[in-house]
Amino acid sequence: MATILQLDDLDNVKTELRQFSESDWRRFGSETGLRKNTLDNIEANKAKVEDRLEECLAYWLRRKDNVDKQGKPSWSRLAEILDKLGERALADKIRDRKLRKEFSSDGSNRGSNHEEKRVEPAATFGHSIYLPKFLEDEYLRMTTEFANILKRFVIQYIEECHPLAEINQVYNFSFSPSCGFIELLFDDFCKGWTVQPLVEPCRLHQDDIDKFDEAIYPLPPSCLVSVDASPNADPTLHYSVPLEGVAHPVTLLINQKLQLEKDVLELIASHKTTFEKEKDRELAELTKKLYESLQKQSAIAKEKQELSEKMLALIKEQELPKQFEPDDKAEQ
Repeated sequence: MATILQLDDLDNVKTELRQFSESDWRRFGSETGLRKNTLDNIEANKAKVEDRLEECLAYWLRRKDNVDKQGKPSWSRLAEILDKLGERALADKIRDRKLRKEFSSDGSNRGSNHEEKRVEPAATFGHSIYLPKFLEDEYLRMTTEFANILKRFVIQYIEECHPLAEINQVYNFSFSPSCGFIELLFDDFCKGWTVQPLVEPCRLHQDDIDKFDEAIYPLPPSCLVSVDASPNADPTLHYSVPLEGVAHPVTLLINQKLQLEKDVLELIASHKTTFEKEKDRELAELTKKLYESLQKQSAIAKEKQELSEKMLALIKEQELPKQFEPDDKAEQ
């Protein structure tokens, strides 16, 4: 149950509304549930806008015009009214100051006050979640983090179990309230191509998806689809797969390029030519190095031959004794 505000709380409420524009008193009164004739009487009897806002608050706290139909006067109801008037920052301040304090006080305050809760709709499972503001923020943070962890796990699963699959854009969608499954419709046509699921009808049931990541359901539900092309197929496949059973229309697209046999042969021939060119280039470099080495060795041998001939000529010119020739040659 929520803390019900009384007329005794008027000054406290006025303090919390210090930053609220007093000129918007009539819009505030309408959101509380006060009737038009009540607001007209306030405007006729009060000349100043600050007095009109105070009178409007007093009527609301007295629960005039059966305002309880819109929601009993409380801090959470006040924050909700400010949200509708576009005063989100002020509404959040009231929630943080009032609701956090009451929530942490073991549910007991003055009189019959109880723990006050904020009603906040959430898309998960189509229900509303009743949480104080600070717990709502923590819940949303944890929900977002869990969604990111789940997405990373699914991508890791695809990479490990289906290494040839290409991971493109991730599509987010929700189930239609009137349908408990999502069906992939394979009704499109492209010349020479055959696109079909391995199981028909190709459906992903909400119960199976909700059970994913439990102990006995470690893998996400999936649908296997085969894509085949004939030799005379169109070079590129653009195939539309509408989803049935989703809240908003979504169409998946399959894009595939045909790998023709001649393209593969040309690719192989191109690699072969490149390999042969590289091989020929390396062989030419080795041949050149060998030729240069032989040239150097030939030049050295020629120089040695010329030197030997010069030495022999020098010995003959000096007419050295025969017995000294071996020693001279050794010295040479």
